[in-house]
Amino acid sequence: MSSACLHALVLSVMTAAAPAVSVAQDQAPPPSPFKVTANAGLVSAVGNSEITTLSGDQRIEFRPTGSRWTFVQHVGAVYGRTDGVTSANRIKGGFRVQHVVEERLSAFVSAEYEKNRFGGIPRRVEEVLSLSFDLLGGPRTELAIEMGASFNQQR
Repeated sequence: MSSACLHALVLSVMTAAAPAVSVAQDQAPPPSPFKVTANAGLVSAVGNSEITTLSGDQRIEFRPTGSRWTFVQHVGAVYGRTDGVTSANRIKGGFRVQHVVEERLSAFVSAEYEKNRFGGIPRRVEEVLSLSFDLLGGPRTELAIEMGASFNQQR
């Protein structure tokens, strides 16, 4: 077989295989059932007074593949000092369990704990039982109405 025939054969095989390769590359992997978000912040300012604030939060969402259930856990904290004296100290965390009943209707329960001494909240616990209706549900825009009962205990 001559060199020109060999090049033509290789070129025709590559051309025939190219669409199959591009189709295989275009298929996105399935989305992960976990979504994790974390934030951290630090503010330090010196002038007439010295201010330092540290904050952070995290959120973990678990939506099992093929399931109508969603589990969310979150926690966050803020701590601040002004001129060497604590001026902010807040902790907040909770969870939410949601079940899709129909395409746009879901029910959920949630609980949240908050402690914010400087906000006048020595301790607050909230439990919620609610329904949620999705008005808009696109890839970048969401709008829902939630209605239900909430029970708060605060000291």
